[in-house]
Formats: sequence, structure tokens, C-alpha cells
Amino acid sequence: MPRNEDGAAVIDAGAARGVSLTDALARTWPTDAHCTAYAPVRFEGKAMRLTGDVFDAPPPDFDGVHMVAMIADFDGPDHEATAEWRTETRAKLEASGLAYYETRGGFRGLRPLAEHLVISSQEGAAEWTRLYLGWCEWLEQTYGLKPDRACKDWPHLFRLPNVRRDGKPARAQVNGELAPYDPIEAGHWCEPTGARGSRGTHVKAAASAAANDTTFDLDDFEMAEAVRIAREHPPAVQGGEPSGHNTLFACACKIAVVVGPNPDVIEHVLREFYNERCEPPWEPHEFSQIRHKARDAAEGVNNAVAISLRRTRRAERAKAEAARRGTSQTGEQAEPRPANDDWLPLTDTPKRREYLIPELEIGPGRPTGLIGQGNASKTIAAMQLLAEVAAGKRVFGRFDVKPGEHKAMHLLYEGYAIASENYARIVRGLGVSFESVATRLRFRRATKQLTDLDAEDWLTELTDGFSVCAIDAYSNTIQEVDENTPQAAAPLRMLERVSARNGCTFIVLHHTRKDGKGERGTGAIKNSLDVSIVISTDDASGAPLPRGERLVTSDKRVRYGFDAFALKIEDRDESGKPWELTAERKRAGECSHALRIVADGAPAMTAPSSGSEAKAAKAAASKLLTLEGGLQRLVTTMKEQPYTVSLNREKCRVASGVKAEHVPDVVALGVDRGLLSADYGGRVWEVTLTPKAYEAPAHGNHWPGREQARTGGGAK
Repeated sequence: MPRNEDGAAVIDAGAARGVSLTDALARTWPTDAHCTAYAPVRFEGKAMRLTGDVFDAPPPDFDGVHMVAMIADFDGPDHEATAEWRTETRAKLEASGLAYYETRGGFRGLRPLAEHLVISSQEGAAEWTRLYLGWCEWLEQTYGLKPDRACKDWPHLFRLPNVRRDGKPARAQVNGELAPYDPIEAGHWCEPTGARGSRGTHVKAAASAAANDTTFDLDDFEMAEAVRIAREHPPAVQGGEPSGHNTLFACACKIAVVVGPNPDVIEHVLREFYNERCEPPWEPHEFSQIRHKARDAAEGVNNAVAISLRRTRRAERAKAEAARRGTSQTGEQAEPRPANDDWLPLTDTPKRREYLIPELEIGPGRPTGLIGQGNASKTIAAMQLLAEVAAGKRVFGRFDVKPGEHKAMHLLYEGYAIASENYARIVRGLGVSFESVATRLRFRRATKQLTDLDAEDWLTELTDGFSVCAIDAYSNTIQEVDENTPQAAAPLRMLERVSARNGCTFIVLHHTRKDGKGERGTGAIKNSLDVSIVISTDDASGAPLPRGERLVTSDKRVRYGFDAFALKIEDRDESGKPWELTAERKRAGECSHALRIVADGAPAMTAPSSGSEAKAAKAAASKLLTLEGGLQRLVTTMKEQPYTVSLNREKCRVASGVKAEHVPDVVALGVDRGLLSADYGGRVWEVTLTPKAYEAPAHGNHWPGREQARTGGGAK
């Protein structure tokens, strides 16, 4: 059933077409086309798409809905169809005798019915649901297939295999034969043990007196909240601003935040509790619009408004649960409990925070940020850290890990194509067997957004039992949210809640801004991180480091932080000798056999900033880095000009990028190193480059004193 440009199904003859199932599956559709499990119905020469209330107001000469096929969706765990899951499920589908084709989330299986099953009433619709659920039960019990029970209603739409989706062609081959059969007569049916909703739990009837035969996987609190939203949301007004369609969709989205991705429930609430307030109310023949808005809302409930509403909903639900706990199940008054169980104790003996890697201040709680520009080796550094935690090694050969056996996880939203190869190189570099870390080091391709409605529950269950989880990279987990808005930091606060539940430490990889200073996006991202560890290909002055070296600094620290230190990336061939990248190897796409990243020098913990001596040392170190960077920029600017260049004080300020009050110190440092000559006469500073003293080393630095500046020598 094709849709128009707005994504809504059209029921006139120009959009709805009556074709055979075989033709629908074989044809290449120019739009995002869907099909139904019932035969085409025509009225006044037009093909019509029917809705669930057709029995209440049937069109003229309507002889019922003729069901012609059994169609089922099979989605991967957490809607992620991995290669292993697809291989296993494809074998089960082959054994079941279903015709099938691949979808974005898994597979779609189908069989035509030998005889039409005619539905002419709501009771008949209930019988169809029972037949469908029993068929699903048989597939699960017999072949281990798990059909999506949410497709049980007869009006359900199924996307065809060869369509144009999101503006791009989507193609899938139909496998197997479309042999007709009768599920009951063939014995392909079991008594359903209970209708299961989209969340995988048993459904129960809604308590509302206005509810019809539809069943929902909801509790009373969720239904009451959904009804309240429907009754308070502004009504959809024809010709209004915003349009009635947009207002209806906004209401559907808010309801979806409460009830989850359940289009049947959303549609029911909209029709029963919202439609009556619309001006004018949607007519029965227009209910398909409500259904489409419900489905779209169920599929896209992962935006910023969802995050905000979900937070409000949880707070209100916590209050309701606390109130219910005041009375026991027997009706007797239980021991009084505080209205809010989230109060934290004020005690003279608080529980000390236990860090996973104490010297780097990495531990449970708010996530740690691993920040750097592109190609700064953030992913490789994170892989090395995770592998060493899992193997029981010191991180980077220098940092002790909390005693005990630890499991590490890597969620890859990018770079997963070479993850297995890189981890193999790292494990070889550690000198441990693959079997010894196979059960403790896990990594996977991730597609679920951290802004999804069920992301918190998904991540809590996924990371349970793991000591550390790296999320790579953060920008790919919030694609539906502008990272320059405060909402972009909401998932980081969600990670803190998950960490509080299961004790997992989260490390979030994120990019710096183009200037290399600070996290990209809203400042709320940095504020929501516990510690920011910056990894860079430049030294403290901004000069590029030699290939294979990285500088690590603590941009944001909770207590002590750490002194800057260098990382060295060591590549080895199969014989253990250093591996060098040659032009031939680069063209062939080769890489080293083993890889290891080690810390160049053991950084010491920085003492707390208490006392004049400690403060003075810290201020001196900070000022030295500022002056070194300013001198580098000043000399580089002058080097690009003729040697006779002279700069006054204002031009020095611009060229060095430091404040005016720091210009004298920058110039004095340059004079002391023989790079500059200066005339301090009057109020004008004439600074001239000294050509003979200027030598550019082979490694690319443009000024002497690199080792002293990089290691912080002379800073204290």
C-alpha cells in the first residue's frame, strides 16, 4: 500500500492498488509501499484500505474482510539483526517452509491461505487474532522462531521487499515457495498461552469502561497518564496553525513516550479520549490518519521531547509507587515509609568511592569522557584500556586496576568493520591467550540510540555484570538530537543512573571542537562528565608530535587529576620486531601483527591545591604552558614572513594569541632562547626574528626546548 510524501496512507484509487500477493512481492515500487493480509476491497471503482472500525460503519455492498495470507515479522534481539542471528534464523525459516525476505530489523515470513477467511464483525476479528497468535505459538514451539505478536490485528500493514525507503531504493529477494495452506488443517496451530504485546509480556484488558475488545500491555498508571495527556493536549483544529495533522501527531508522540512503541494503544487513546475534542472530530473514514500517526509516533519515540517527558513520568510514577507501598497487600497498614526513597544519608562515615582505575579517576558514577580530534587514536586507546582491564594487566603498563576479575564491553557505533582485527593485534601485544580473555572482553556493533525510549532498560540489562563499558562515539548515539542543545547531554545523565544500578563504569568517546579545545557541542556535555581525558597528536605547545606518540592530559578533574603524560603506539611484526609502515604495505592495506600502547613515564598524582606553595607551583606550570604556546605561534607567524619583519606590541598580541599582559613574558622567553631580539624603548615593542637561531628540527617542531616543555620540566 503506497504512501504519499507525508508518509500517510492514501485510500483513493491513485494510491491503493489491488494486485495479487505474488505481483506485490515481485514488483519494484517507486514509493515506500506496503501490503495487507486481506484482499483488495473496492468501492465505486476505487481500491480502499480498511480500518478496524469498518464493521461499525461498513460501506455499501460490503461482504466482509477476506483474509488471504498469514504474514509475520521476525526481529532480532533488541531490534538488532546481527549476522549470527540472521544465519541462525534463516535456517529456522527454511525448515518452517515459510516464504521469507530480509527486512531492516530481521525477516518477514508469509504463507497464502488455501481458502479466504472472511471477517464480518468484531467477534470475527477476535477469532482472526486468536488464529494468528496460535500460529505464532506453533512457529515458536516447533522451530524456535519468535514472531512479533504486535502484528496480530487484521488491518496491520507490512512493508514490501522492493520499495523506495527514505529516498533510497531498498531491495530484498523473496526466498521459498508461496504454497497455500490451512494452518488449522495442517496442524500448524497451538492454543495461545496468552496474547503478548510488543514488550513481550502478557497483556491485560484496559480498565476503562470505554475500552473495546482491544488488549494492552499497560498498567493502570500508564493508561491513566496516557488518557490525561489526550484530554489536556490542544485539540486538532481543521485549518488551524499548526495544522490539525501536526497537532494530532504531537499528541501521539507524547502518548508514545508513556505507553512505549505500541501503535494499537496509541490509536485507542487518540480515538477514545482525544478525537472528541478535535474541531471537527475525525470521521470514521478518516480514522486511518489516526492510525498512521500512531504508528509513526511509535516508531520515532526517541527525540528530545521524549527524554523530557519520560523524566517527568518517572518522577510521578515514583511518587505513586511510594504511596502504594504505604499499604500492604493484605490491606493492613504497613510500617510507614518515607515519601521519597532517594534521600541520601548524611553520615560521618560515608562509603568511599571505589575507582576502577584510581590514578586516572575512572570509576562508577558519572561517565568519563575520552576526548580528542579525529585520528587522535581515541578508539585504539580505549581498546587497549578495555583489553588490559579484562586481562588483569596494568592499564598502559602504568596504572593499577582495582583488584579482582573484570569484564569489559565496547559498544561500537563506528569503526566496527576493523574492530576484530584491532582487538586481535592488541591481545597479541599483551602477550596473553585469546581464550583467557574471550569471556571477559566483549565488543559489538550498536545501533540503538541512547535517546530511545527503552535505552536505559536496554543498557542496564546489557552491561549488567560488566565493570567497564566504552561507548564509541557519543555523537552517533544522539543522532536525533542537536548536540548544541542542552538535551544532547541527557543520555550522559542516564548513564549515571545505569551505573548506580549495576556498578558499570562508562567511558564515552567524543570529539573536540575544530580548534581542539573542549568537547564538541553544548557545554552541558562537559558538565555531565565526571572526568575529561584529552588525547592529542600535538604537544602542550600545539606542535605536532612524532608519528606513534600521543599526549594525554586531564581537561576536567574531580579531585586530583593527573600530570600530562605521553602514549607510545608500538607496532610489532610476527617475529616481535618493530613494524614499519612502508609505501608498499600502505598500498596493500597491511597492518602490524601485534600492537601495544604504553605510557611514556609514570605520571604522579597532583597534590591537592592547598597551601601557597602548591598554588604557586600550579600557577607556574599553567603559565609556562601558556607562554610556550604563545611563543610557538609568534615564531611560526614570523617565519612565514621575510626575516626583516618587525612586530609591535599589538601585532605580537595578535600573532601569539595571548593576552596583552602576557606579551612581555612571551617576548622575554623568545629572547632568552635566542629566537627573538626586542627593543623595549618607549611604549612600542619592536620584535624581530633572529634567522640564525631559528632551526626547524626534523620531527617538525619549530622551536627548541621541546622535551622540556612536553615533560613539564622546569614547571615546578
